[in-house]
Amino acid sequence: MNIKDTGELKKKSAFSLLYQAICDQYNGVFVFASGKEKHSVVIENQKLKTPLAIVNEATLGKYFFEQGVLSDTTFMQVKKVQQTQGIPFFQAAIQSNLVRFDQIQSYVNTKMNELFDALFSWRDGKYIVVSQIPKDVVPIEITEAFFIYLFERRLTYHQKVKPTVSDEAIVIKNHPQLSVDALSLTPSQLKIMQTLKKTKKVKSVAQFVGAPEWEVHCFVRTLLDFELVAFEKTKAQEETKLKYYAGFDFKKIYDNYGALTFYELLGLPSSVSSKDVVPQYFEIAKHYHPDRFKLTEGFTKEKTEKVFARITEAYQNLSKVALKQAYDEKLSGNVEKQVDVEKVVKSESLFLDGMDFLRRGQFDKACTSFKEAIALYSQEYEYFIRLGWAEYRMGLKTNDNKLIESGKSAIAKALKQDKAKDDVYYYQGLIFKHEGEFEKSKALFQRCLNENKNHLQASQELRAVAMLLEKRTTNKKGWFK
Repeated sequence: MNIKDTGELKKKSAFSLLYQAICDQYNGVFVFASGKEKHSVVIENQKLKTPLAIVNEATLGKYFFEQGVLSDTTFMQVKKVQQTQGIPFFQAAIQSNLVRFDQIQSYVNTKMNELFDALFSWRDGKYIVVSQIPKDVVPIEITEAFFIYLFERRLTYHQKVKPTVSDEAIVIKNHPQLSVDALSLTPSQLKIMQTLKKTKKVKSVAQFVGAPEWEVHCFVRTLLDFELVAFEKTKAQEETKLKYYAGFDFKKIYDNYGALTFYELLGLPSSVSSKDVVPQYFEIAKHYHPDRFKLTEGFTKEKTEKVFARITEAYQNLSKVALKQAYDEKLSGNVEKQVDVEKVVKSESLFLDGMDFLRRGQFDKACTSFKEAIALYSQEYEYFIRLGWAEYRMGLKTNDNKLIESGKSAIAKALKQDKAKDDVYYYQGLIFKHEGEFEKSKALFQRCLNENKNHLQASQELRAVAMLLEKRTTNKKGWFK
């Protein structure tokens, strides 16, 4: 078994994994498990295949019993054909002329829809990606291309949970692999697309189209998920990112990787900021990670792995402000100004310890680790943000108002100083939620998702707050509406 990837659904959602498979034109099996449930998704040639488990005797037989298609007598007839010919149950049912192929296809469609609805709702669990197609795949597949099918299922999911999209300017994107034209859009959806080009904002679109606002939100959220549209601010950031990537020459780096600086390894100028290093590295990884890069003449897998290891080392040093500063001083040869690299590395280690304590709910230990990290190196602003959140949580746990206010002040300061990344929006949203400010909380969770659409906790909290607000509105109306 060739395992390509494995991990937790907290870090990578089922949707993000399957969407990436479309972009990479990946063939293989995705196994998802949460609690006692386990589901497999098989993709081959951009088509969704049907695992034999979906149409086995127990599941398919029970379904056709309930539908009145099979009786005790006819079920035994199918069993006899199955045993005589040594074929799967679904095939025996068709050969017995007791079940039509279109009936089995309809059943498969229903079961696959249920499977994807479940996967999109999972927040905890694990996944394994295997790069080989199993033999127990039946010759029944979802007839649509996987991209179209996944889009429809994602839209259906959003129509159930009813997410909201912030009223910021949205622009149409040119996706490198996917096209809106391939989708079977309804007249209403086509009208939304046309109106978006002119008005750019969801609220305005709903007014022009005459469709319910929640319906427009669901459709636009799905377009955002598939990167067919983007917030105007986000698109500008992506164009900046691609500006750097346009000059990246992997062949040149492959030939000289041992003699290049970290900047040269990433194809970046030395004036670049740490925050711009991250998207450049992930863009490189999309194309040249050893598991993705298709070897051609002049390249070997062993050397590609060594080159990418050096690129990763460059990313790890330049993506952190403290380590980047230490490296810059080292390059300049300015001994007087050089940062104590050992202290910087130690501070980063303490910071990671603090993050681990934070995840475990050991807020006192998290505060201690973050403070020690700051004492060693005070130029990394993220240390202060995480310390603020740890203090706030510790204050709530111990009823210490001084700690609560200190934590709130740190998070509020990050918001004002343009230090607000996805987690800062998320933290402030949780603070407002705890204080009963649900509208403010909802807006911040949405801003978090605008920064990072795969922030699962923010997505979960957004739905919870939306339900609380809906309940509050219903209670105000009373029994007689």
